[in-house]
Amino acid sequence: MADIEQSTAADVPADQLSILRHALGVGEDGCIPSYRNHFVTGEGGRDHALCMALVAAGLMTRYSGNALSGGSDVFGATNAGRAAAVGTTPNLTRSQQRYAEYLRTDSNLSFIDWLRSPYCPRFASPRVKRAPTIPSDRLPAHAEAL
Repeated sequence: MADIEQSTAADVPADQLSILRHALGVGEDGCIPSYRNHFVTGEGGRDHALCMALVAAGLMTRYSGNALSGGSDVFGATNAGRAAAVGTTPNLTRSQQRYAEYLRTDSNLSFIDWLRSPYCPRFASPRVKRAPTIPSDRLPAHAEAL
């Protein structure tokens, strides 16, 4: 049982991992907070076979169908299944990381404007030309009148 508790996303086949993540509602990369824990599927389907494999691995539990589920089986992720599905960080390129950071800031700027703004200090590109700042003590005398 200890080896089941140590399951990670790398240990679970991609199609089974997709079922786990869908059951938990954590998104394809497993980084969205979970808001549910159920997956409903009927016998004879491909998804049902995948869920049964997850039950055999100790990552899901199976509940008999009822009127609410239309007679289909209901599967729920175990703690080990939850640990295997969530918390996995995808391998993002630098550009994808930059765009994800832009989405997290929730600014009213377009992506290109955000890249050029001071809100994007970590990803400041040397190719983006910014106006030089002049210290106030070095401004010409006529500039203070403006």
